[in-house]
Amino acid sequence: MKQSESQINLLNAIIDVKFFAELDVGVEEARPTACAQCGIGVGCVGSLRIHGHGKRSRDALGPRCAAPGSKAEIIGLMLRRYRCIVCGHVMTILPPFLARYFRYTTAAIALAFWLWTSGGLSASETRRQVSPWSLRGLCEPHRWRSLGRWLDRLDDLFALPQELGESGRDLARRSAHLMSARAPPKFSSRLRAFVGAQLR
Repeated sequence: MKQSESQINLLNAIIDVKFFAELDVGVEEARPTACAQCGIGVGCVGSLRIHGHGKRSRDALGPRCAAPGSKAEIIGLMLRRYRCIVCGHVMTILPPFLARYFRYTTAAIALAFWLWTSGGLSASETRRQVSPWSLRGLCEPHRWRSLGRWLDRLDDLFALPQELGESGRDLARRSAHLMSARAPPKFSSRLRAFVGAQLR
């Protein structure tokens, strides 16, 4: 089946994290439908209960796409914020490739799991391909502790249950496989892990 030009453009946009970083979503398009704290609905025009509250900057780490040789970078983002006028709660709207409290993109984390397991790379080599920082710790330069930290927080990252029955590399392999299952099957397995992490 031949893909239309709009399908190809959409897939290219999903594959490239920097595309989202440069996309300026309007106040109305990004406005949440309800307050995350008190649950009150947004209201209607003229009586909105969730107001725009400016933007804040945030850095996201990782490669911009899954192509072999793609350099990891620090991508600067401007995220929209909204304030509920009922309870005063302030919400920051995250793009699909970011998870709360994580500096790396979910796509970069899924790619790291794939490289470390299916790609057969060491933790150190995985870090070299996914992290924009070249400095390593002096105590254990062959390790990358972030892999273990991410495995402990799969629910926050990808909405995966913590009880998958595996640990370490086996858990990373299973997580990368589950991310791959979310993406179009015609992509390579490396690309499916990268894209699937953004489709949560």
